[in-house]
Amino acid sequence: ANSEAAQRADMLAQAVTQNVITQDEADLFDTVHALMDGMIAAGPPASGSMGQNQQNMLDELLAAGTITQVQIDAFNDVHDRLLTAGLMQ
Repeated sequence: ANSEAAQRADMLAQAVTQNVITQDEADLFDTVHALMDGMIAAGPPASGSMGQNQQNMLDELLAAGTITQVQIDAFNDVHDRLLTAGLMQ
């Protein structure tokens, strides 16, 4: 899991350097992603597409009051921009 976190940190640093996202957006993305990593570690997600599982986890974090809808919207926006920029597979 550490290597995944390190890869994510490198990817986010690249994205900030290339002005794809801001440092604040990178920090938020990393925070939300780390929460989801914790959920995956606690138990494998139900079968389904990665995108659907991700949305389910975001919904659970929202329902628990761990994150806000604004944070989810920002996470999804950053996620889309990272994909578009070719920084994330």
